[in-house]
Amino acid sequence: MSAFLAALRLSRREALRAKGRTALVMAMIGLPVLVFTALLTYDATVDVAPGEDITAELGAADARIVTTAHGGRVSQPVHGRFMLAAEGPATDGTVRTADEVTALLDARLIPYDVGSVEIRDTDRYHEVSALELDLRDPMTQGVRLLAEGRLPASAGEVAVTPALARGSGLRVGDTITVTARDRRVRVVGVVEHPHNVAIQEVVGLQHTLLLDKRGGHGPGWLADSARPVLWEDVQRLNGIGMLVTSRAVLTGPPVAGAYGDPFDRALGAPALMTLAAMAVLVVMEMALLTGPAFAVGLRRRRRELALIAAQGGSARHLKVIVLADGLVLGGVAALLGAALGTGGTLALMPLLKRLLGPSGPADVPWGPVLGVTALGVAGALVAALVPAVSAARQDPARVLADREESAGAGVVARRARRFGVINPRGARRPALAGSRRGRLPVLAVLLLVGGLAVTVYALRGGRPYGVIADAFLLPAGVLVVLGLVALIPVMVTALGGLAARLPLPLRLAVRDAARHRTRTASAAAAVMAATMGAVTLGIGVESSITAALTTHRAQQPPDTLRIAARQVDDRGWADLRAAAAEALPGVPLVPAGKAFDSEGRAVQILADENPRISYFLVDPPIGDARLLAFFQGRPDPRAAEALADGKAVVFDPALLQNGTLALQLTANGGGGGSLIRIPAVAAASGDPGRTGVVIPPAALEKAGYTVAERVLYATHRSADVQRLQRQLSMPSARADVAVLDREAPSTLGMFWWVFGLALLLSLGGTLAATGLAAADLRRDLDIVSAVGGPPRTRRAILAAQAGFIAGIGALVGAAGGAVMGAAMAVPLTRERQPLGALDGLGPAVIAVPWAATALVVLGPPLLAALVAGLVTRSRQGPPGRRFA
Repeated sequence: MSAFLAALRLSRREALRAKGRTALVMAMIGLPVLVFTALLTYDATVDVAPGEDITAELGAADARIVTTAHGGRVSQPVHGRFMLAAEGPATDGTVRTADEVTALLDARLIPYDVGSVEIRDTDRYHEVSALELDLRDPMTQGVRLLAEGRLPASAGEVAVTPALARGSGLRVGDTITVTARDRRVRVVGVVEHPHNVAIQEVVGLQHTLLLDKRGGHGPGWLADSARPVLWEDVQRLNGIGMLVTSRAVLTGPPVAGAYGDPFDRALGAPALMTLAAMAVLVVMEMALLTGPAFAVGLRRRRRELALIAAQGGSARHLKVIVLADGLVLGGVAALLGAALGTGGTLALMPLLKRLLGPSGPADVPWGPVLGVTALGVAGALVAALVPAVSAARQDPARVLADREESAGAGVVARRARRFGVINPRGARRPALAGSRRGRLPVLAVLLLVGGLAVTVYALRGGRPYGVIADAFLLPAGVLVVLGLVALIPVMVTALGGLAARLPLPLRLAVRDAARHRTRTASAAAAVMAATMGAVTLGIGVESSITAALTTHRAQQPPDTLRIAARQVDDRGWADLRAAAAEALPGVPLVPAGKAFDSEGRAVQILADENPRISYFLVDPPIGDARLLAFFQGRPDPRAAEALADGKAVVFDPALLQNGTLALQLTANGGGGGSLIRIPAVAAASGDPGRTGVVIPPAALEKAGYTVAERVLYATHRSADVQRLQRQLSMPSARADVAVLDREAPSTLGMFWWVFGLALLLSLGGTLAATGLAAADLRRDLDIVSAVGGPPRTRRAILAAQAGFIAGIGALVGAAGGAVMGAAMAVPLTRERQPLGALDGLGPAVIAVPWAATALVVLGPPLLAALVAGLVTRSRQGPPGRRFA
C-alpha cells in the first residue's frame, strides 16, 4: 500500500508539473463523461414518472377519474393514464355521470375536463390545449400555478399559460374567441404548469371551452374521498368503463396482480447487449485518444523511472507508477465531468424547459452516472496500460546514457542479462524485434472473422436464445473494431517498408511512424473508430431514406398545394376561395369536394384493408374530370367518362376487388363507421410511381352522403406555408394549408455534427501523437536543418506525420464502416413479403451518401495535416547538452 500511495504522490506531482498534458488528458476523458452524464440527467429529469407528476395531475385530490368510449369493463396500468383493453362495444357517445361514480366511490367530485380547442385572437387562429377546471377549489391546489392576474371565476373568463401569451401576444384583459362556440371570453390571468412551461393552454370553468363531451373526450372528475382510493376501488370503476389515477395506488406499495406500464423502460437482453457493447466502445475510444498523451508523459519521465529502477525499483513498481497517472488523471477528470454534467444540466433546466419542452422535478440517475464515471476511469487506466508495460520493459542503462532505444531493445537486453550475456550490444540488432513484427496477427484475424461471423448470423434473422437477431449487430461491430485496432500496427509496419519511394518529408514521417508503431497505431485507431462510426451511421440512414422513397407511393403530384376549409358554411367557403385566388394570382385552382353525413358532420374516408397493398389511402379527392386530370397528370377521356358515370378511378389495380373499391367512412367526432363498395375502374397515371383514387360525388351521394366543395388543389410551391395559412384564415373560414414535398431528404445536414465529432476525435489523437513524434524526430529535424534543409521542410515533415496517422485511421475506418453500414442497412430496409408470409423477407436496400462519406473520410486527415503544419515551429531551436 505504501508503494501505491507513493505512486499516487508522484503522479500528482507530475500532473501539476506538466499542466498542458494534464489538461489535454483530462479534457479527452472528462468531456465524454460530461456529455453522457448531462444526457442521462436531462433524460431522467424530462421523464416524468407517474409519482413525480402527481401534484400537477391530482392537486390535493385523492384520485382523478376519466371516462372512456366504452361502457363495459376496461383494464388499465397502475397509473391509469390510458386503456389497455376493453370488453364490449363502444358506447356511441353515451356520457357517464357523476352519480354513477359516487354510487361506487364515496367522494366529493368536481369536473375536470381536458381536450383541445381552437381560439382566435385579433388576426389569427391557434389550436391549443384546453382545461376546464375550477382552480379556485382547494382540491386543485398545485395543478396550475397563478403567475399573473387572477383565476377564472365565471363562464366568460379564462386564463392562459405563459407560452400561449408569448406566442399570441395576449395580455391580461384581452378578449379571444372560442371558435367551436363562436364565443368571446376575457383573459383574466396567466397560469403555469408545474413542469411543462412550454405548453400552450387555455384554462376555464366547465362549459366554457370544450364542446365535444362524448365518451373518451370527457367528462372527468377530481375526487376527494374520506379514505384512500385503493386498487379495489379502481377496479370497480374500471367495471363501468372508467380510468382512475389514484394517489394511494401510485405512492403506496406495489399492487399485486396490477398491470404494469407496457412502455416502461425495463432493460431486456437486447438492451443489456447494446449497453455492454457501447461501454466497450466508449472505454476503447477513450483509451485510444489518451494513449498518445500518456506516451508523451512516459517519454518525459523516462529518466525518472530509470533512476527508480536503478535504485532497486522493480518492473511492477514502474507499472504501478504509470498506471497511477491514469488513475489520478482519469479519476479527477471523470469526477469533474460528472459533476459539471449533472450540475450544469440541473442549473440549465429552466432554460431547457422553455427551449425543448416539459420536464419533471430535478432527478439525477445516480446508478448510470456512477457507471459512466467508472467508464471514464477505466478508459484512462486502459490508456495507461501500454505505456506502463513499456516503462517496465525499458533498459535503465540505455535511458540514463541518453541512447535511443529501438523497438524491442529493452526486451532483448533483459533476455540477454537473463541468460548471462555480458555485452547486450546485440540489442541494437533488430532480428528479435523484427521476428515479433513479422508474426501473423492471429488475434486481429480471429476478432475480424468472429465479428463478421456474428454479423452474418445476425442478418439471418430469427430469435436465437430468445433475443432478436438484429441485437447482435452492435456486438459484432465491436469485434470488428477491436480486430481492426489489432491490425493497424501491422499495417503501419507494412507501409513503413514502402517509404523509400516517397518524397523526403513523407519518407521521414512514415519511417518514424513505423519505428514507433505503438504510438502511431493508438492515434490511428482512435481516428479509425470515429470514422467507422460515422460511415456506418451514414450508410444506415441513407439506406433507410432510399428504401422509404423507393417503396413510397405518392398519392398527389409533386409540389401539390392543398387548401382545405374546416367548419365553414357555403358563405365562408366562398370567402375562402376568393381569398385563395387573391393570395395566389395566376395559379390555377382545382376544386374538390368533402363528404358529410346526414347530421352535417364531416366524414373521413379510408380505403378498406387490402392485403395486396402496403400503403394507406386517407381522404382521397372527390371531384370531376378536371380534378381527375390534375391527379392523373394527363388527360384520359375513357377514365373521365367512367368518372362521369359514377365510377371511381384508381391508379393502382391492386385496389380493385371484383371491379369495386371498398371504402370505410367515419364521421368526425365519434360514432360507428360504415363500409361501402362503389364501382371502380383502373387507369394509368402519368407517373408510374404514383397511386391514388378519384371518387365521383355521385357515388357518395348514392350511399346517402352529401358532398360540398371544400378543398382546392394547385401545383404551386409556397415559400412560407404558415404565412399563407394565416393569410387565408379569416373570421368566416379556417384554412388548412399543406404542400406535398417528394424531394429526398439530404443526409448531409445530419453529417455536420457527425463530421464535427469525428474531426474532434481525429484531431485530438492525431495532434497528441504528432507532438510525441516531434520530440522523437528532433534529432532528424536538426540534421535536416544542419545540411541546408529549408524551414518549411520541418513543417512538411510533421504535417505529413499527422496526415499519415489520420489517413490510415480514416481509410481503415471507411472500410470497416462500409461493411458494418451495409450490415446495418439490411434489417433497416428489408421488408416482409405481402400476404403475411412470416419467413418471406424482402430485398434490402444499401445506399451510400458519397458526399458526406468523402467529407468524413478526407476531411480529418487534411485538416490534421494543415493544423500540424501551422503550429510547428519552422526554425531550429538552440542546441543543448544534457549533463549527467
